[in-house]
Amino acid sequence: MLIYIKTGNCPEKMADWQKRLGEYVNKKVGSGAIINALNNPALAFESTQKHRRSGRDYQVIHMPFLLTWDPAV
Repeated sequence: MLIYIKTGNCPEKMADWQKRLGEYVNKKVGSGAIINALNNPALAFESTQKHRRSGRDYQVIHMPFLLTWDPAV
């Protein structure tokens, strides 16, 4: 999953998204996401959840994509 970030602090936004996803509980399945950190690429992480129809685990890689250009930095 690409997470487009236009403004703000990318590490903070990814940490917030990871926290919100970790707190989510799917009421139909009765469980939430399991979060695993990834070393590469930076700031990306992986989540594993149960699919509500099949009951099988599926994995999603969450990766930030910065949409800013600031040549002064």
